[in-house]
Amino acid sequence: MSDDRPADCAEALARLFDFLDSEIDETDGDRIREHLADCDGCLHEYDIEHHLKALVRRSCSDVAPAELHLRIRQQLLVLRTRIEPSG
Repeated sequence: MSDDRPADCAEALARLFDFLDSEIDETDGDRIREHLADCDGCLHEYDIEHHLKALVRRSCSDVAPAELHLRIRQQLLVLRTRIEPSG
């Protein structure tokens, strides 16, 4: 979307997740950063989403047990056997 006009609230909020995930180019990132610096409402939304993403990232460090991996592989084998034609 890159252009030189300042970002407004609608654009900043619509692109917030892309901004948080660093999935926008530098020019658009600068425009959104500038908007967040001047807009308390959008900055508040940014803070909420940023903290939520950090919480999810910390909470999702569990590793599935080996037994679960084995059961999934067995079920996939059963399904593959049913789907693949014999011959």
